[in-house]
Amino acid sequence: MSEREPPARKPRAPPGHGWRDGGGAPPLLRSIGALLKLSPAERAKLLGAFSEKQCAEVFYDWSLWARDDQRPPPGDWIYWLILAGRGAGKTRAGAEAVREWAKSFAIVNLIGATHDDVRDVMVLGESGLMAVCPRDERPRYARAAGRLAWPNGAVSLLFSAEEPDRLRGKQHSAAACKAWRTAPPMPTPSWAPARATRSLSSSPAACRPTSVRSPRAPPHPTTSAPRPASR
Repeated sequence: MSEREPPARKPRAPPGHGWRDGGGAPPLLRSIGALLKLSPAERAKLLGAFSEKQCAEVFYDWSLWARDDQRPPPGDWIYWLILAGRGAGKTRAGAEAVREWAKSFAIVNLIGATHDDVRDVMVLGESGLMAVCPRDERPRYARAAGRLAWPNGAVSLLFSAEEPDRLRGKQHSAAACKAWRTAPPMPTPSWAPARATRSLSSSPAACRPTSVRSPRAPPHPTTSAPRPASR
């Protein structure tokens, strides 16, 4: 008696495409902002057509929730500075950048002002990596080793500006640096080792969210440093 072959599994829809009509129709939901502009009845009708799985995908799809100033800027750049006040979504934008980079790069490091900031804000915080990633995409946090192991094999090493010398000799393809200028006791020199780390990518990138100290500063500016013509 021959064994029955298991049924073929349907390919999983990529994030952001799980709530479309068949036949290549345009997306049913382009952004959460567009959803909120609908009337309550239209909103209920749209969401009622989603399956439980599609609702979960919507919850974790950053392309639907992000403001324009929380998205990586266009163009060829190395440093992305997010200069904004409290509550602007800097931590979430940085976490989502790391989440996206980990899909393409082997090593995406995290650097914070202190060890506690890296652990409690960047990794375990309400807008940290463990919260923004769905279960099947969530990295494994090795607290003692100070690293995150992603399901696809990528690695994130965790550093703080309290020990800048630990960055020397380390390698990365991309990095996220949180509130760099607030780190004690000498924050400015500690950025030099981070810049000097060897990049494994031909197009390295770094995201640096930091708070605004002047009340006259714009609320959500996003800037990027262009990539030099040659290095």
